[in-house]
Formats: sequence, C-alpha cells, structure tokens
Amino acid sequence: MPNVRDYPEGAGSRRSRSTPQPRAQILVATKGGHTRSGSRWGLDGSAAYLRRACIASLERLGVERIDLFQHHRPDPGTPYDETSAG
Repeated sequence: MPNVRDYPEGAGSRRSRSTPQPRAQILVATKGGHTRSGSRWGLDGSAAYLRRACIASLERLGVERIDLFQHHRPDPGTPYDETSAG
C-alpha cells in the first residue's frame, strides 16, 4: 500500500482529510489506547476508553467508518476480554 501514514493517536488524523483519492480506494486504519496527561503517557485498554478513542478518530478523520482499529499495546491493568469488547 503506497500511501500509508502512521501518526500517534490524534496527531496526524486531521492531516488525512486532504487525501484526494475516493473513499473506496482508501483503507482507513487508526489506533488507540494511549492516554496523555501533560507530558506523561499512560495506557487505557478499557472498552469505554477505546470506544471514545474510536469515535474521536471518526470525527477527526471526517469518515463514517474505520476499516482497521488497532490497540497500541496491552494494558496490564485491563483484562483482555474487556479490551477486546471495545
């Protein structure tokens, strides 16, 4: 896939709106699970947080669906079953 861009959560999604290709030719992939408070990074693998991150990505990207939503990395404080329910 020649036009792949990877940005940290929230950092580059606003830039993607200017992609000139028709939506049918674009695979939209994004990720979530990292939190940020000031300069500190954290993890949140809860289903509720991942749903909020997904909705925020949809809004920033200006799309109606995400083809692939990826979890950054496991959150040791959240059971895998809960994370996968998100």
